[in-house]
Amino acid sequence: MTDKEELQALIAKHAQEKDRLLEDLNQSFKDKNEKEVRLESCLSELSSTQDQLFAVKEELVRNRMEAEKLRESLLLARSELDDLDKNISQIKEERNKLSA
Repeated sequence: MTDKEELQALIAKHAQEKDRLLEDLNQSFKDKNEKEVRLESCLSELSSTQDQLFAVKEELVRNRMEAEKLRESLLLARSELDDLDKNISQIKEERNKLSA
């Protein structure tokens, strides 16, 4: 093989290597772009999930406040029932005294 043929073979080999490296680089960019798209999608889902969690948290706070109001109403109603029971007992005692 002459020097010229060796040089042409070496140039062809380097051209093939360059083409392969360019293909690898292009594939790397494609992979990177796909990962970026997936990441953006995940971030969007995360943001949506955070919004939903915040809404649920707000609802839980409202429910907790409502439960506290209901508990206070129940305690008041229980106190009123106790007062009514006392009044009924007093009335029964007075009626028993009057009938005796």
